[in-house]
Amino acid sequence: MTEDQFYKFCQLNPDFRIERNAAGELVIMPPTDAETGQRNFEIIGLPKK
Repeated sequence: MTEDQFYKFCQLNPDFRIERNAAGELVIMPPTDAETGQRNFEIIGLPKK
């Protein structure tokens, strides 16, 4: 996949975190939800709302 193809692929899939690793393989992460956000707040030490 060329840089342009990768860019277009990312633009077509804005809800996903898309990366390429050192071997050039795609790494696609699903979108986060409220539960993930809450866990992140707990990790950095912010109180629950």
